[in-house]
Amino acid sequence: MVVGSVPDVELTTLADTAFDVSGYFTDDDGDRLVYRARSMDSTVARAIVSGTILQLDTYDRVGSTDIQVVATDPDTAEASHRFKVTAINQPPVVAQSIADRDLPADGTVAIDLEPYFTDPESQPLAYSAESDAPGTANVSVSGSTLTISRSTTGTSRFSSTSDTRETTGGTALGRDTSRTTPTICLG
Repeated sequence: MVVGSVPDVELTTLADTAFDVSGYFTDDDGDRLVYRARSMDSTVARAIVSGTILQLDTYDRVGSTDIQVVATDPDTAEASHRFKVTAINQPPVVAQSIADRDLPADGTVAIDLEPYFTDPESQPLAYSAESDAPGTANVSVSGSTLTISRSTTGTSRFSSTSDTRETTGGTALGRDTSRTTPTICLG
């Protein structure tokens, strides 16, 4: 009754997909098959069958789980497939761009980066920054505060990056970054 194998599925967290499972099963007598499915870890993904369509939904948790799809014929004979669904981290998102700005005469400006980045799974973010002209402007990040200091007069662009690393069992399942790049004028 089993035809081929259901391929493993990789989805970002908070995502879904659906596909027809009837092509993975056959009945020697030509009987109509009834399908059901279950997730071995319903905190990672949910599996629901409607007719021949398997719907997979992931939650806000990174990880993987096995999905079992069972086909039953009218005589209660069964066949099953088992495959893996992996929910991977979604990258942080730039919520708004950091505006270009002039550095004041005292030579230092501090910017809280939290309003500029969000994480779809609401995970904590780590921030970093780099200047394209470190001889003109130096950047450093402490927590979510970006500090830009003047080295000389000129113009510098800096990139601010948010990063999240989600782990399960000590294994990194996803690391993504988002970046915004304003210009700082040092007059």
